[in-house]
Amino acid sequence: ELPRLVFPWTEKNDGDVQSVRLKIRAIENKGLQALYPPGASWGFFGWHLVEEDATEIIITEGEFDAMAVYQSTNRVAISLPNGCRNLHVSLLPRLEKFKKIYLWMDDDLPGQEGADKIAQKLGYGRCYIVPTNIDKKTDKKSAPKDANDALKLGLDLSQCLDNAKLRPHVGIQQFEGDLEDEVFRELSQPKELCGIPTRSLPRLDSLLKGHRRGELTILTGSTGVGKTSLLAQLSLDYCQAGVPTLWARFSILSFFLSFFRLYSSIVFSQIFLTIITRAFLSFGLSSPVVYSVFFSFHQKSFDDFV
Repeated sequence: ELPRLVFPWTEKNDGDVQSVRLKIRAIENKGLQALYPPGASWGFFGWHLVEEDATEIIITEGEFDAMAVYQSTNRVAISLPNGCRNLHVSLLPRLEKFKKIYLWMDDDLPGQEGADKIAQKLGYGRCYIVPTNIDKKTDKKSAPKDANDALKLGLDLSQCLDNAKLRPHVGIQQFEGDLEDEVFRELSQPKELCGIPTRSLPRLDSLLKGHRRGELTILTGSTGVGKTSLLAQLSLDYCQAGVPTLWARFSILSFFLSFFRLYSSIVFSQIFLTIITRAFLSFGLSSPVVYSVFFSFHQKSFDDFV
């Protein structure tokens, strides 16, 4: 078994601290994690430290960041349940009483985008964005990424909190302060802008940089060029990568979508390989090297292929 860390989501009832759920994570690989028990309620790491009459709160992206803030400043900090974009709607009532909320997310593109979305949920008028790199003379490549990095580098975390600013109005922006850091991140860390790659179309990934959150892509072309086939393959790749995928059926036959789902479940089986081989041989082709050729016959019946 891999070495693991356990972070409890806690509550305080009549002075007693109770654990409502556990977040279990591998030490080396952050992606290997689980919540126990499954299906239980959402919570915050560190919530039991929040006083009933508190009017300010610090919210960090990770548990180590919350502990770093508390260790360095003696100010209570709680951690988001599961990353910078995870603030479940059931947790919003707990944060209603706070007049001032410090959002200390990672100083990268996902972290700052997450801070903006959380501020939008909680209200721009009370959310202060905490900058980790307060020394503008520090090389940004070696600057701390989060509160935990800042603590390990010996920086003053209280000064970081003192430099927190309200999220500016979305319609009024200045390059210095508002856009400068974001532009620098996009130029210096291009891999952070890449989305979820496909498993079967690496050349397409090199052009489009994967499936990126918040973007709308429209695929057009004349009849028979392979639009549906391409989208079918992309859907399969993204489904296998855990991306929610929705097919809106207009002109595509239900048979094709059902067969496509069957294909996704037995793609590596000998049965399916035998069927595809027979289908291609019936059309005089030597090997099934191009999936789009096969799917272009989706309007025929299954018996036509066999």
